[in-house]
Amino acid sequence: MDISADEEKRLEYEAREKAIRDYNNIVSSGWVRGCEQGRKDGFRQGRLEGQKEGRKEGRKEGRKEGRKEGRKEGQKEGRKEGRKEGRQEGIKVVIEVCQEELKLSKNDTAAKVVRKFSISEDEAENCVEKYWKSM
Repeated sequence: MDISADEEKRLEYEAREKAIRDYNNIVSSGWVRGCEQGRKDGFRQGRLEGQKEGRKEGRKEGRKEGRKEGRKEGQKEGRKEGRKEGRQEGIKVVIEVCQEELKLSKNDTAAKVVRKFSISEDEAENCVEKYWKSM
């Protein structure tokens, strides 16, 4: 009777040990799969958040650079336009002085404008016609 009882206990023990090992394997493999899935999910979420943040920072930096370049370009254009307007105003004043104070003819006035402003004769004649006052 001792032999069969010992045999029975041994089989129960082995079955219990096998059940514990199986349970531990199931828990362990589930934990590993859960960790892997968690890593994948975390990576995906982190990448999405990183892209979103990167776009936000990129837009902000782009706007800042765009404004800086825009101001620079605007100042350059403004100076260019101002010089052009100032030059035209200077030509106008020279024509008025030649006409009203020096009493020069249109041809002599155009010649003076060509010399003073280094422009073509055609351009000078157009300016004289534009700014000459009828009296």
